[in-house]
Amino acid sequence: MQVWNFVPIEKKHKRSEFDCGNRELNQYLSRYARQNHLKGINKAFVATKKATPLKIDGYYTISSSTIAFVSFPESERQGIPNYPIPCALIGRLAVDVSCQGQGLGGELLVDALIRIVKVSQEIGIYAVRVDAIDEKADECGLGGFPAARTRRSSFSTTGGRMPTQQLVQDAKQFYLKYEFIPFTDSSLSLFLPLKTIEKEFC
Repeated sequence: MQVWNFVPIEKKHKRSEFDCGNRELNQYLSRYARQNHLKGINKAFVATKKATPLKIDGYYTISSSTIAFVSFPESERQGIPNYPIPCALIGRLAVDVSCQGQGLGGELLVDALIRIVKVSQEIGIYAVRVDAIDEKADECGLGGFPAARTRRSSFSTTGGRMPTQQLVQDAKQFYLKYEFIPFTDSSLSLFLPLKTIEKEFC
């Protein structure tokens, strides 16, 4: 039974009541997420329950980006042209403290991946990119990233505050569990080819 619905952010959603444990992510959702969504800067999607459709339990943002050819590991360069490669970027991803530890983080990620695959049928997207660095670590689980499950893997962290470096590593490990691959020039930035997403999640 599906617990959450994942829908585009709307004015009716109670953005100011969201609290993931990180002020920057809370403020982004409250002040900027919807206007950026409307302007096309990125697209924001929120997780809500049927019983509480206006309460935001989690959210993520996606936008377009590129990956430099030299960033790909040697093993991934075959057949790729030597110029910036189009990709989708999963930027912010956060879970309300009331829902942490319930698997919502993983569901948000999978929903984003499936949504990107659908878009890739119309525009060129070679891979999905994430950055597990600095404040981005919080987008992957600073407030205690919940247990995340796919068909093949699981990962969880405990709630509460932890040292930033540990949070960064936890974020990276989370994505590695989903088969994301680190870039050669930035070990905390990772990507997942669309062909892998289609095989594992669709």
